[in-house]
Amino acid sequence: MAGLLRRRHFVHAARLLRALAESVALVEPDAEPGIWP
Repeated sequence: MAGLLRRRHFVHAARLLRALAESVALVEPDAEPGIWP
């Protein structure tokens, strides 16, 4: 149960990081690509 909760939290954190990176990419289009798979 704890493992499932931790995994779900990790996926949610990954989504937040991806959204943050995309917003930064919008602000700085010169950011180097290839950070996300």
